[in-house]
Amino acid sequence: TLLLFIATEIALAPLFASYSHTGREAFAAYNSPEAIISNLLLVHSWGIHNSLTWNFPAWSLSTEWAAYLYFAFTVVFGGQRFLPWAVIAAAVSAYMLIFVAPHHMGSNHDFGVFRSLLGFAVGAMAFYAYRGLSRRWDAAALPKSLMTCLEVLALAIVIAAQMSLGLSQYGAAVLMAHMVLMIVFAFGRGHLSDLLSLKPIAYLGAISLSVYMTHAWLLLRFINVASLIEPFTGIETVRIEMVGGQPMTMLNLDPWVSTALAVMMMAVVVGVSHYTYKFIELPGQQLFRIFANHFRQPTAGRNAPVSRSTGSAGAFRAAG
Repeated sequence: TLLLFIATEIALAPLFASYSHTGREAFAAYNSPEAIISNLLLVHSWGIHNSLTWNFPAWSLSTEWAAYLYFAFTVVFGGQRFLPWAVIAAAVSAYMLIFVAPHHMGSNHDFGVFRSLLGFAVGAMAFYAYRGLSRRWDAAALPKSLMTCLEVLALAIVIAAQMSLGLSQYGAAVLMAHMVLMIVFAFGRGHLSDLLSLKPIAYLGAISLSVYMTHAWLLLRFINVASLIEPFTGIETVRIEMVGGQPMTMLNLDPWVSTALAVMMMAVVVGVSHYTYKFIELPGQQLFRIFANHFRQPTAGRNAPVSRSTGSAGAFRAAG
């Protein structure tokens, strides 16, 4: 998507600078040339820029990359017991987000690395908790109605925690509620789990990365069209707001029109993401799988420690 953003910047920025009052020069503000390299290296949200850059939702991919490196470092140099390292990462990250980061759980380009480290560490802790519980009692023997109640209760706890703490100074504590949610839903025994297993919902989960990576570009194109028609209609269709110290162009439409456009955009995003998932993401996964298999140790395929590390990584990724 970075290449798509760059191509769009080259092609459209001069046009909008000429025909819209919200236009700007190409490669300015959050689309600076120096941020291209940091985006390619996935380090753009490691506190090296003063704002979000280019495909702004991709800040979390940058911070997740830092979490992956932490996980790899601890596996290589810390032995097979990852749980203590997860606890350390969670404790340090929670401290930084509560007492140091100015925007706490709203951090992204500055202290976002600690958000991802906290989320991944809590995900790993949830995995260990689930594994321990599943060895001690059989969830399949429990009534489905009871497991459904536990799922509803866990979801209610997350909603209550988010509403009471949210982006406050102590918002990092909300992830403990998410850990409970992950443990309960990991058993997959309630009716809510059955609902989430339906093919349409499961497919939305499969293409979610493509949705995440394409929706910002598509949203900006909706805003571009609105800003272009503004001079011809005399209606103020867009407005400038300061977000994180940076000027951002926002739609300025009637609520009903905005709602209709939101529904239309969601349909477009899902439709586009279907094809980017099919023709970009899946081939990319296959390519990296071939690359990884080429360097994999032939004798490591069935070792128990490798299986344990892989399981931890799965839970680690789920929390992000």
